[in-house]
Amino acid sequence: MKASITLKAITTAEKTTQTGIRTMTTVKNTFHGTEYKTRKTRQEIDALLNKPTYYRTASEKAFSRRCKSALCGIAGCECGNDIGERI
Repeated sequence: MKASITLKAITTAEKTTQTGIRTMTTVKNTFHGTEYKTRKTRQEIDALLNKPTYYRTASEKAFSRRCKSALCGIAGCECGNDIGERI
């Protein structure tokens, strides 16, 4: 039995793909033309961005670093937000 894939466009820079119980969210940096897929929902990412850096847990900080390095790996570049996302 094949799993059905549903694509739902949230914004021009983010898509959510639902396959069974897994949800993948794609965040993009349009300046560099890069994208990063994560299992976090858009609401979880927005909650992380609204939380001050000094209140983030170690795993949230690690997620921010992974996203930023995948979307914009250039040291000192300020093209996106805390996770490197730019719409």
